[in-house]
Amino acid sequence: MGKPYKPDVGLDTVILGGHGMLEVDDPTFDAEAAPYVEDFSKQYEQLSLDSNQAYWDLYSTGKSDELEKVQERERELYSSDELYTNMAKWDGHITDPMLARQVKGLYEAAKQYHSDKDRLEEIDKKTNEVNEIHMNYRATYQGKEVTDTELRKVLEEEKNPALRKEAWLASNAKGDKVAPGLIELVKLRNEFAQSQGYSNFFEMRLKEQDIDPQKLYDLLDDLDKVSEAPFTERRDASKEKIAKLFNIQLDELRPWHFGYDIDKFSKELDAHFPKSRQLKILKSSYNDMGYDLDAMGVQYDLEQRPGKTQHAFCFGMSIPDDVRIIANEEPTHYFQEVLHHESGHAVYDKGIPAALPPLLRGCASSVMTEGAAMMFERLANDAAWLQEYGGVPKELAERNEEKNRKGGQSFIRAYLAYINFEKALYEDPDQDLAGLWWDLREKYSQTPKPEDTSLNGWAETIHFTGYPAYLQNYLLAEMVAAQLHDKLVDENGSVIGNPKTAEWLDREVFAQGATMDEADLLVQATGEKLNPQHYVDYVFGRDDDDRDDGNP
Repeated sequence: MGKPYKPDVGLDTVILGGHGMLEVDDPTFDAEAAPYVEDFSKQYEQLSLDSNQAYWDLYSTGKSDELEKVQERERELYSSDELYTNMAKWDGHITDPMLARQVKGLYEAAKQYHSDKDRLEEIDKKTNEVNEIHMNYRATYQGKEVTDTELRKVLEEEKNPALRKEAWLASNAKGDKVAPGLIELVKLRNEFAQSQGYSNFFEMRLKEQDIDPQKLYDLLDDLDKVSEAPFTERRDASKEKIAKLFNIQLDELRPWHFGYDIDKFSKELDAHFPKSRQLKILKSSYNDMGYDLDAMGVQYDLEQRPGKTQHAFCFGMSIPDDVRIIANEEPTHYFQEVLHHESGHAVYDKGIPAALPPLLRGCASSVMTEGAAMMFERLANDAAWLQEYGGVPKELAERNEEKNRKGGQSFIRAYLAYINFEKALYEDPDQDLAGLWWDLREKYSQTPKPEDTSLNGWAETIHFTGYPAYLQNYLLAEMVAAQLHDKLVDENGSVIGNPKTAEWLDREVFAQGATMDEADLLVQATGEKLNPQHYVDYVFGRDDDDRDDGNP
């Protein structure tokens, strides 16, 4: 991912359906619009570069002196009467498809900025304020500041229930710091959305991404039904093991009892991924698929430090020339998954032609870039990959592949909770949000509630602050990932260690940039519309692991 939410000035496209060919009415304005858009694009390109740098500073240091200035320039550029008037006149009257896409994207952005620039300024300032808490907050455990990585390690290795509870509470403490400002931000976003004719911001943002809300909710219901029984069976077995481990009754289980590495499986796997080998393993894996990350110039900022975001992101600073990854290195297999994921975003950005107009020099949609990233992430759990690149013994590698497949059920259940929570958050931000969060976690992930259900654990999720109405894209992207993977296997026989992987992805997906709607691109590349069956076939029918939830 890149920068936090703003009204779309690029071309976020279709998730659940394509637009097809534009219907153009007479008269046409190509000759008039082309030079104007070209001139605007020069301003956009410089502003985009400056904006990306400001956000990079924020995410890498915890502060950005230029961010508010850049945001003000952005508001001025997109709120101009001239831009709005021209785009309103030209939209739907352009014959050249690429020019038409640029005009349409600019018109959608101009409508929002032109109608309520002042409220957008309030939203920008509040988002910055809450984001700075996310970047700079560090939990306290046993009297000292600790990172998220250190807390995860405690919950994975520590058997003492009192210390586990302390670590779990510490991992949720940031939510109480974030929640008040985030609720204010949600209300500001809702006010803006209502001024645009929507019932709330969540609905508006879905429709901006061309997601039909009802179709999304129907899909979530279907995933709930298909996953509930098999997940419950495995979750019940897991709870029995955990209760026995801690010598307690099932009704005494609490959230901090989960996540312990009972059979030392994770510890055994992590031993193959020391910090010193992480980048070497990553680059060897990608190189064998046709991507020389060093030659491509992908940059990595992996050092843990105060003020730096504790999440991982890929920044397309100036696509395709300057692409950077920010993450926090740790000696775990999980971190290799993170590297594979973010590098998937990076090779997508690097595969977009520099010759495309600046406004089309991006990915087809959030779902497509997340789909590519998740496909690469999945490879790091393939048994053959683990043996070849991680030096993992065959039996351990095969066990991990099985656990990862069924981990998909935990992922589905977790994201049902995330998405339904965010929908409810925007429908009524004054309700008991903490109570709702723990209710949904219990319903979908079957995680027992803590004694204190006033803890604002929900606000820990950085996406609610900087990437609103985005989490459903991860679920949809898993479906895209499975579909792309199956097509690559059909075409080339294998994905891992095959240079044809890069050839096919660059040609069929990445090189299109944002010139096509996602739905149309998916059909062109794979021969079918988004088909959840690929993902369902991958996930169901094998043993799950004991993970508590997904990790956006």
